Amino acid sequence: AFPFNFLPKMVMSEEEIESYGTYLYFFIGQMFASFLCPPMVYFAILGMSGIADLTTSQVGIRWGKHRIKWNKKKTWEGNIAGTIVAFIICFPFIGIIWSIIFAIAFQSFDLFTDQPFKISDNLLIPIGCAIIFILIRYYLDLDYYALVYQFFS
Repeated sequence: AFPFNFLPKMVMSEEEIESYGTYLYFFIGQMFASFLCPPMVYFAILGMSGIADLTTSQVGIRWGKHRIKWNKKKTWEGNIAGTIVAFIICFPFIGIIWSIIFAIAFQSFDLFTDQPFKISDNLLIPIGCAIIFILIRYYLDLDYYALVYQFFS
């Protein structure tokens, strides 16, 4: 579904073609978030996209027993572990309120990507969180508080 798919098919093996979309979507999502968000918010999104998403898949693969009803590839154990890690990663960069908001957004995006909506969570998590941040920050005037500033000052 990506435009110009004929280019990778010319130079990549079949196995490489199946996985290049993941890296491309991660890059596009992170670039979008980096242009819209302040640095501390972007660091939270980057950590959440990388580490929390990795935690979701690894916990789901290793210890996941309860499959999500509408997406048999994912488990509740993985989703909950990823949500907890998303909160923990976001907390030092954006404070408790925004960490809760981003953890809920992460959980929602992770639950509904691939099935029933065919979109990569590598694309949806950074773009969705950046848009949520912009909307809430500017329309509800909810600011973030970076705790990491206290550690280095």
